[in-house]
Amino acid sequence: MKDRNIVSLEHFIEAARDAGYTNIATALAELIDNAFEAQAMSVRIEFEISEDQELSVLIGDDGCGMAPTVLELALQFGGTTRFNSRTGAGRYGMGLPNGSLSQARRVEVVTWRNRRTVWKSYLDVDEIVSGELKSIPKSMRVGISYANTESGTVVIWKKCDRINFKNKRIFLTRIRKTLGRLFRKHLWAGKEIIVGGEKVVPVDPLFLRTNDSENAAPFGSEVEYEIAVPGIQNLTSKVTVKFVELPIERWHSLSNEQKQSMGISKGAGTSIIRAGREIDSGWFFMGK
Repeated sequence: MKDRNIVSLEHFIEAARDAGYTNIATALAELIDNAFEAQAMSVRIEFEISEDQELSVLIGDDGCGMAPTVLELALQFGGTTRFNSRTGAGRYGMGLPNGSLSQARRVEVVTWRNRRTVWKSYLDVDEIVSGELKSIPKSMRVGISYANTESGTVVIWKKCDRINFKNKRIFLTRIRKTLGRLFRKHLWAGKEIIVGGEKVVPVDPLFLRTNDSENAAPFGSEVEYEIAVPGIQNLTSKVTVKFVELPIERWHSLSNEQKQSMGISKGAGTSIIRAGREIDSGWFFMGK
């Protein structure tokens, strides 16, 4: 009987592209997580259109960069030096390859720990499906054109077949708004995210850090819970719950346009934060 690989690679890579990302901002957030975990203070995201109208996305940071072996590990599905760590937003090493290939058919990563030595590797869906690419390409030294900081990483999405870039202004505005909410605590702490040349402004869904006419008020004291970590004996994690009371009396007479511009309309009822980053939001109800 013929031995079978645990994963059918050509099918897996296409299926993985459909997993878990509702929009481009949530895919970009995976790379921003990686950048901030690498001690980056600034992340720049640029969109470039070639002469033949092909879109590329560049996500660059000024973090610590990666050694060649770490670069190859970062491109592997499940490859990480922090597997199942609960200190950051990610846990399983899926963010860079999965987030990138959910939007593009090719991702290239350029990284450097000093400006003199720059490394590059990549993943390409078409090469994987055809059988040409069966393992992570060995890192290769390249020129220093990307190395515009002392250390850092640039992720480049190419063959972007799932990004609708027709209305650039609306497209970029939505990305900035989503990232401003997801990374608001990082932005308040002094880090920066720049999308299309414009800084992302933090967005507070609790309305505690807006202007006086919009401010909500804390509702009671914060509540802390010790929750057992599944699968790890005698390990618990602290969950803090904060409630706010929204100023409905001040808001009810506002027009729909005003409510939309303030972020009141269609705002989720609950924001869930881990390691300083919003990982989910929505109308969640507690059960028994």
